[in-house]
Amino acid sequence: MKFLLFSLTMMLASELTAQRVFVASTHSMPVIDAGTYTADTVLTGFNGGVVREIAVNSTKTHVFAGTDYFQPTKKLLKFNADSYALEETQDISSYVFNLEISPDDQTLFYNGTSSATYLYSADAGNLTQGDSIDFTPYGGIRDFELIDANTALVLSSFYLLKTDLGTSQIMDTLEIAGGIQSKLNPSKTKLAISKIFNNSLIIVDVPTFSIDTTIILNGMAGDPSSVGFNADGSAVLIASVGSNVGANDGGLRVFNTSDYSEIFNVNSLIAGVGNMSIAPDGKVWIPRNTDKAIEIYNPVTNTLETPIDFTSYSNAAPYEAVFVNGSVNSIEELGVNLDVSPNPFKDIIHFNETLLDASIQLFSLNGQLVYEDEHFNGNMISLERFPKGVYFLDITTPSYSIQKKIIKE
Repeated sequence: MKFLLFSLTMMLASELTAQRVFVASTHSMPVIDAGTYTADTVLTGFNGGVVREIAVNSTKTHVFAGTDYFQPTKKLLKFNADSYALEETQDISSYVFNLEISPDDQTLFYNGTSSATYLYSADAGNLTQGDSIDFTPYGGIRDFELIDANTALVLSSFYLLKTDLGTSQIMDTLEIAGGIQSKLNPSKTKLAISKIFNNSLIIVDVPTFSIDTTIILNGMAGDPSSVGFNADGSAVLIASVGSNVGANDGGLRVFNTSDYSEIFNVNSLIAGVGNMSIAPDGKVWIPRNTDKAIEIYNPVTNTLETPIDFTSYSNAAPYEAVFVNGSVNSIEELGVNLDVSPNPFKDIIHFNETLLDASIQLFSLNGQLVYEDEHFNGNMISLERFPKGVYFLDITTPSYSIQKKIIKE
C-alpha cells in the first residue's frame, strides 16, 4: 500500500485544545474543541431550519453561513469567530446551497439549491446582496470553486465553465455531464469532480482546462458525492452517500495524485455525506449527515480514526466544518526551529536541541508505526535496526508538534 504523504507545510502547534471548529448542521451550529471533540457552545435560532453551508475568512475572525432550502426565510449570517456573536444578518433572494468567500475576503459567492440557475454575490462586510450571473443556458449550477477573486470554475449540469466574475463572461467551457461536487487542490492546479453518470471521479488540469484522468469507482455504493484533497495535494478523496437514506454503506476512496493508484478503500461506512474539510493538523473531516457524525481520515497513518458523534449536539446532522484559530500558534510563531541531522542518515539521528518529556513516533512509508517513545528525553535516537528507506518522524512536546521526513541510507 502506498503511503499518503503528509503536508509538511501544514504543521501546527499541538495546543489543539484551543482550536475551534464551527460545524454547519441541521437546526444548530455546534462549535467544538478540535482536540477533545467536546462542544464549546451550540449556536441556535435559525428558525428551525438548516444552516448547511459555511465559510471562514482568511484571517479566521469571521464565519459566514447561509440558510438552506428547508428554511422558512432566506438569510446570510455573519458570526464573530471569537465571541460567537451573530454580528450581521441579511435577507436575500435565494437559499444558499454552496458558499465561498473570495481570497481577498471582500465578497461572498453562493448559489441556491442544486438546481439553481444563478451565482450570487454579497458584500462580506454588511452582507448586502450584489450582482448575479445567470447560468440557465448551461443547465444551472451544481457547485463552484474560486480560483481567485475574479475567476470561478462553475460546475453546471452539463459543463464546467471558467467564468470571469467581474464581466460575467464565460471564458472557457468543458463538457462534463452529471457532475455533483468539485474541489480545487491547494495549489489550484487540479480540480476534482464527483460524477454520478457511471460513478466516476474526474480530475481536471486547471492550467490547460482539460480532463487529466477519469477514475471509474467500481463497487462504490450510492452516488459519488463529496470530494477533496489532502493538505499537500498528494492525494484526492471521494465519498459516496450510500445506496439509500439510512443505509450505512457509503464508501471512501483515496487515490495518489502522482499516478492515481488507489491507496485507501472502505465501504459500509457512511450514511449521507457533506463537504470535506482539511483540519490544521492535516486530517480530513468528512461529515456523515444522515447518521450524525464526522469521520476523521488521518493521512499520516492512512486510517480512519474514531468518528465524532453529533447526536448530543442538538441532534445536529453535520454538513461542513471550518476551523478558526483560537490560541493555536504556528511553529514559526512559537519560535520553534527543531532540526534533525544528518538527513539522510545511516544509524543515528541528532536533534539540534534537547527534548524533554516528548512523544516520539516513527512511521514507515506505508504508514506503519515502527517505533514509539512516549516519554523521550535527549537529543539523539539510534535507528540502526531499521531498514533503509523513507520514514516520517512525529515529535510532540508539551508546547508543539512537528513532523519530519527522514531518509535512511
